[in-house]
Amino acid sequence: TVSSTSKQLAKRGQLLDRRGRILAASRLGYSLFVDPSLVDDPELIALELGELLGLPPAEIERKIRSRPNSKYIVLELLLNDAQLNAMNNLNMKCVGIEQRLVREYPHGNIGDALIGMVGTEHTGLAGFENSFNERLLGVSGSFIRLRDTRRQTLWVSPEDFTPTQDGGDVQLSIDVVIQDIATSRLMEEIQRCNAGGGRLVVVDPMNGEILAM
Repeated sequence: TVSSTSKQLAKRGQLLDRRGRILAASRLGYSLFVDPSLVDDPELIALELGELLGLPPAEIERKIRSRPNSKYIVLELLLNDAQLNAMNNLNMKCVGIEQRLVREYPHGNIGDALIGMVGTEHTGLAGFENSFNERLLGVSGSFIRLRDTRRQTLWVSPEDFTPTQDGGDVQLSIDVVIQDIATSRLMEEIQRCNAGGGRLVVVDPMNGEILAM
């Protein structure tokens, strides 16, 4: 038997508009990695993985050979459902899958300058993602488990379990529909006037809340 520590990723909170429509949300995805130190035949592994995942074998082999002494190389940053199913049914000690957070913006580039973005560590880099980062950011949990020689879990220690705390949601005064209309009208006027740019703010006169910017 062997013990190992597993991490449970916390989801980042959602950004919502004034009517509860989702502007930004996180979901769990999976990436594929390889341990080159456990690879006996890079060409063979590359051919097998390439066929299963629909990826160029030459590119997989190049990545493995580029850092032969490394313990960890990402082969595919985000697996689709078919690729994930293929990997779950594969028994190779040199490759594995791990969870990663994926930040999605359902309304595309509507209000993207306001909403901002997250970095590789899923922390806010700009816009509301950065302004409300402390509230949106969750705390990942972890647990220690005892596994047998077939890597099956035998026991999880309650004393070594840290629960995951997902981030909190933030509801904005912005209305994504008004934001879209305002952006379109502003662009029309910029083009009509042959201007270098423009600024527009839509405010609710009853309470001063910003509906679009």
